[in-house]
Amino acid sequence: MDIYNLFPTAVGKSVRHLTDTEKKFFEELKNTEIVKNAGNSFTKNIHVLDNPILKDLKIDLTDILNNYFQKVIEPIDGIETYITISWVNYTEQGEYHHEHSHPNSIFSGVYYIDADETDKITFTNPKFLPFTLDIQSTNFNQWNSKSWWLPTPSNTVFIFPSSFGHRVEPTTNKNTRVSLSFNTFIKGNLYLDNGLKSLNL
Repeated sequence: MDIYNLFPTAVGKSVRHLTDTEKKFFEELKNTEIVKNAGNSFTKNIHVLDNPILKDLKIDLTDILNNYFQKVIEPIDGIETYITISWVNYTEQGEYHHEHSHPNSIFSGVYYIDADETDKITFTNPKFLPFTLDIQSTNFNQWNSKSWWLPTPSNTVFIFPSSFGHRVEPTTNKNTRVSLSFNTFIKGNLYLDNGLKSLNL
């Protein structure tokens, strides 16, 4: 039998190494105001990437974001994505990040600044509702799995649809796991026929 993989969810992965100046910035950032989350904590500052020290990092992450956008959406000319807000997450040993998605955003990204080789991000299969029939399988694959995890070593960037549910399991690493999250939106003329679908952002 032929199997058609209809409407898959694209998760993009890239790598970007920090400069020494950027590393120092993120080390000192933890001394600023931090807010407690359900299972970990994050910076009160939600415009971290607007700091001039991170100018090159913001450019590189935006390039990675737009590369994902071009490959997945293949938009008409003149439409691009941009970063709206950005913040840093801190996860201590035994802490976690509850399952969530990112509202008021098109795509979201996570950049792992300091993470252990055993750390991972888990995505939830949106087709499995709370009362879906649960059938035991002999092997997990992309169709029967309720969730799927990906390893998140340091310097790794992931881009995915903001509506895609994800979480972080309790970390066993003794060092603080540090990640930079960001939300995005799009700008440009989304439809060129000037009809009912026309929208210029």
